[in-house]
Formats: sequence, structure tokens, C-alpha cells
Amino acid sequence: MPIFFVSEKGGEADFELPKNFHIRTIGRKKYWTQLGLSFELLRHPVDVLFVPSHSIPFIHPKRTIVTIHGTEYRNCPKCYSLRDRLQLELNTMLSVRWAGRIITPSASTKKDLIKFYKAAPEKITVVHHGAGVGKLKVESGKSKTQKGGDTEKESNILFIGRLEKRKNIINLIRAFNILKERTEQAKKPLKLILAGKPGFGFDEIQKEADRSEWKTI
Repeated sequence: MPIFFVSEKGGEADFELPKNFHIRTIGRKKYWTQLGLSFELLRHPVDVLFVPSHSIPFIHPKRTIVTIHGTEYRNCPKCYSLRDRLQLELNTMLSVRWAGRIITPSASTKKDLIKFYKAAPEKITVVHHGAGVGKLKVESGKSKTQKGGDTEKESNILFIGRLEKRKNIINLIRAFNILKERTEQAKKPLKLILAGKPGFGFDEIQKEADRSEWKTI
């Protein structure tokens, strides 16, 4: 019986699950993986466990698959607090040791796991991030009525992710400013939308956004 574990009562997956899947709630906010999920697996063992993040619970089956998305805390330590670095270091080290198979989104992350944690190359598979485009519905931009009754479609550039300096968001803002100034897009309803929580270097990102004459929020 395939099981999908969630953390909130009445929670659901944000994607379509096969009909034979069952949802099981683990009602714990802190230490959900190491305590909540471990206790659940101790009471109700499973044959295979897939962990979509980097942390494998202490109690886990031999056939465990984990996804390790990156080792940025190694390559850019100043972007993380000491506590976060230690936690990421420990979780990644244990996951590499415990997992039967490891999924990474890039060859670079695979190389880092081999270099820093002596992971066996043969148990790492690179699976790039992506989505099934056949299931995505892209809505056309909103139309804006101009003088004379003409309509013009609104275009948006959307960034989704933690707003951190290391993600080159400052240069994204500068590039957007150039686009608005040097092309006909300046006369059209074009917006740059940054969606995400503040992270390392957010103050500098905020200052750059404040300097832009195109800022609306």
C-alpha cells in the first residue's frame, strides 16, 4: 500500500496522487522527520522510503532513496548561520551513509557529494528539475485597455525562491532596468516580480530595488 506522509491534519499533496495512494498524517511541527516520521516507521515499517529532501529519519528501511538538492552551505558558508551549517552538514553526511540510492538535480552536486562525503558514484543519479509541461496550464497575460480602445497584454517576469544575494538577484534587477530603459518594453506593462522569503544579503537586494524607478511595491 503506497503511503504519502503529510505534516498537517487534512493535508493533501499539491500534485495528483495515484488512486491507490493513502495519506497518513504525522502531527508534529518540530523534528518532524527525525522524531515524528521515525516513530511512524517504527510502528508501521515500509518496504521502500522516498525522501524528497536531504534528511533521512533515524528509523528507515534499508531500501531508502533520498534527494539531496545541493551543498551550497559548503561552497558559500557565509550565507548560512553556524547552526544551519552544522545541521545541514550532519543531515547530509548521514543521508549519504544511510541511503541506498541518492538523487541530485545536477552533476555539480553529485561531484560535491563524492568530494566532501566520499559518496559512492554508482548510487547517485542525476535527475534535473522539471515539470510535465503537458499538465501545466499557462494563462495569457491580462489585457490593459489604452486610450482609443486598443488593448495591450501585460507581461511579467517572475522569480520564485529565497531572496538571497548569492542567487544574483541584484543583477536581475539591473538587467530588468536596462530592458525597461532601452527597449520598447518601457512603454508596455512589463513587471519584474520577486516572490520569496528574505535571505542572506536581502538588505542589498532591497536597496537595489528601491533605487529602481520602476518599483511599484
